[in-house]
Amino acid sequence: MKDAHIIIILFYTDCLPGFEFDETTKKCQTCAVGFYKDNEGENKCNACPADHLTFSHMSANATECSKFTH
Repeated sequence: MKDAHIIIILFYTDCLPGFEFDETTKKCQTCAVGFYKDNEGENKCNACPADHLTFSHMSANATECSKFTH
């Protein structure tokens, strides 16, 4: 009997700040309005604190979250 060898290849994409990895498309996409990502390699964008939002896509720092009033 021959030995069976299993090769596992893991695909992981380190997206730049302001981008998150989309599991469906397997590509980096911009963080949505109201979210930011300040580190390369984290998978998901972070939500701004309550009553705060970003005014554009691709925010790369929590300081881009601004307080808004209704």
